[in-house]
Amino acid sequence: MTQAGGRIVAAPHDVPARGREAVFADPEGALFGVIHAKAGDPADAAAAAGGWIWLQLLSRDAHRAASFYRSVGGYQITRNTAENRSSDYILTSEGIARATVRTLPADKAAAVQPTWLPFVRVLHLDQSVAQARQLGGKVLVSARPDLMNGKVAVIADPTGGALGLLESTPPTTGGSR
Repeated sequence: MTQAGGRIVAAPHDVPARGREAVFADPEGALFGVIHAKAGDPADAAAAAGGWIWLQLLSRDAHRAASFYRSVGGYQITRNTAENRSSDYILTSEGIARATVRTLPADKAAAVQPTWLPFVRVLHLDQSVAQARQLGGKVLVSARPDLMNGKVAVIADPTGGALGLLESTPPTTGGSR
């Protein structure tokens, strides 16, 4: 990891009844943690409302950042060619999209520290944004038609911690009723 340009923030250590964990920073300073859980990795499953649904790395150089995570995490990198995309690269493993990497717009790159932005699945984006405001949060990025058809927003808690909200309906299964 350090050979690829990252640094150790918290050395690997044991967490009772949990496993072994560590915290690192990538070459741009974005923090990320890893854990080797005693119980193993959870199964891949669709996120329930209130669950973690996505991760996006905000970077000054998405290609360089994606290459770092390929080197240290074994991810496959795919250039995102979707229309109205909000990211440059998709990180995948075992055939599943795990995260995206986005180059910060030039006008924001100096003011925004590269960071991982986690997203929570919500059922009603407008209601979740309103509740965040009522609880003292701020809206950093409002829902807009050009951002996933208005199904995504970014808020900050009262201390400034950013969090993405993604309105997502569960996939349907089976035929018609």
